[in-house]
Amino acid sequence: MLHRRLLLGAFALALTACAQAPTQRLAPTTQPLKSVRLYTWSNHDPALTGSGLDRFIGTLRGNGLEVRQADALPRPLASLQALDAAWDQAPAATIATHALVLTRQYEQSSQGTRYVRYEAVLWDPSTRKLVWLGTLASAASFDPLRTGQVLITDADRRAERLAGDLLRGLDRDSLFALSGKTPRDAKGGEIPPTLLPIDIR
Repeated sequence: MLHRRLLLGAFALALTACAQAPTQRLAPTTQPLKSVRLYTWSNHDPALTGSGLDRFIGTLRGNGLEVRQADALPRPLASLQALDAAWDQAPAATIATHALVLTRQYEQSSQGTRYVRYEAVLWDPSTRKLVWLGTLASAASFDPLRTGQVLITDADRRAERLAGDLLRGLDRDSLFALSGKTPRDAKGGEIPPTLLPIDIR
């Protein structure tokens, strides 16, 4: 009995030592979030290139957030002026209510797991201001030789988790209402949140 109590106590402690990725509203948005132009810089992370990017976009669309255009950037956007220019150069047919920019930041390790960190920002073209910020992290598998390369076979699952965490944050900050309060994958299953150890948040 004591052994079981100790196990339950350790489990509860582990849960309190983790939290979802932090997000925050930065400014009011003048229009509801219904669609986005997506800009990504992943530094060749398979979770946001190739089939991983397709899975990311499909997850957003499957949960009601339309992606009108997706641009993989050759380098991170250097400023808001660069985002302004990218927006103004896009075809009129891809007009969306907002721009969504995901930028890979760095990698961190905690308790034997490596995390690829992303900054996600939402930009309102009517005010030309950032209205939302999210700090996302993707738990990544690496090759057995420990060269630091993310396994491509892991990409689709990580893409779904990144999209799910993004949607969950937008819902939590009252920018986008998730149906049933839970993001769903292509098969209708719940996408669980990525719980980050407190020491890497």
